[in-house]
Amino acid sequence: MVSKPAPPATSLAAAESTAVAASKSDPTSPLQIAKELSKARLSALVVMTTGAGSLFAGTTALASGGTVAAAAVGTALCAASAATFNQAWEINTDKLMPRTAQRPLPSGRATMPQALTFGFGTGILGTGILLAGCNPITAALGLANIGLYSLIYTPMKLKSEWNTWVGALVGAIPPVMGYAAVTNQLVAPESALLAGMLFLWQFPHFFSLAWLNRKDYMLGGHQMVSCNDPTGMRTARIIRNYTAAMVPLPYAATYMGLTTHMWSMEATVVHLFWLYQAQKFVKNPSNGNARKIFRTSLWYLPVVLGLMCFHSKHWQVLEGNEEGEDVVRDVVRSIISIVRPYGTEKCPHEVLLGRTTSTKKKREEGALQDVVNALPCPAVSSSTPSSSTR
Repeated sequence: MVSKPAPPATSLAAAESTAVAASKSDPTSPLQIAKELSKARLSALVVMTTGAGSLFAGTTALASGGTVAAAAVGTALCAASAATFNQAWEINTDKLMPRTAQRPLPSGRATMPQALTFGFGTGILGTGILLAGCNPITAALGLANIGLYSLIYTPMKLKSEWNTWVGALVGAIPPVMGYAAVTNQLVAPESALLAGMLFLWQFPHFFSLAWLNRKDYMLGGHQMVSCNDPTGMRTARIIRNYTAAMVPLPYAATYMGLTTHMWSMEATVVHLFWLYQAQKFVKNPSNGNARKIFRTSLWYLPVVLGLMCFHSKHWQVLEGNEEGEDVVRDVVRSIISIVRPYGTEKCPHEVLLGRTTSTKKKREEGALQDVVNALPCPAVSSSTPSSSTR
């Protein structure tokens, strides 16, 4: 008998990788069901904004690394809980919409008792982590957000267009939680800035998505602006108006001494680009223009929030205000203090005045602080330590 040749090693590797991928995407696996009940992508977005709130506190965040981690994990679990209760409430309407019909509950891959157990479990665990690892303020905000999302926002979707404004409040709370976690402060200019940015961001983000999915929302009986807006003009104007409302925020942050002027310049570029797209949607409310607005919203947050944290004045601390030594904190602050002047050298203001050569020479000689103090560029002149630094 002639033996069959063994399959090539590459074929075996490909078969094994295919089997692994299939097992990971098994729609009936508990892990996959938990991922879908949690709305993992949405929860990841919540964690990112929470982290931005913590990092905006600057050196305080680095000195509270364990607290930042607790805030991220606790917020993620609270978001998973709220998303699960949302799906439990909307099981009947989800069955009517092709976009949601295959979720665990309407598809029958999970039972209602299983979903409720998961929802209560993640909610209790998340709130407990926030209470033990952060503070009562953060825990209370996490618990309140679960209730606001699942008990107020979710049922409002079938009754009133104002549900979107309530949903925007839900999205504005996580960055405040991140800041409160490391500072133990709820009412502060930083909290107002963070909440305002996330509140306004959600309108171009969600209304563009709602326009793309308006047929689904109609099938589910949801009261969305896009469902009651056949021409798209109401949707387009709301998107444009809320995008325009974001433009002054970076300047307000600079005026209040929370960030350097450089962030207001950088953020303005992004805001004006987004506003240009919004205006195009006003002139032509098409799916293509709505999709461009939505895609911009996805990269907007990591870019603008990341730059905001980088330019936070809380990275500078007045001499004598630090207690103990923190290597990570000092390294991060040193990197920021070195990178910022490099950006200044590219500033048209400095190039026109011909100061970049002397700046580079002075840096090479190690007189970095002298350079920072000597340059009148807004990015640098506004980065002196603030009396509000904690």
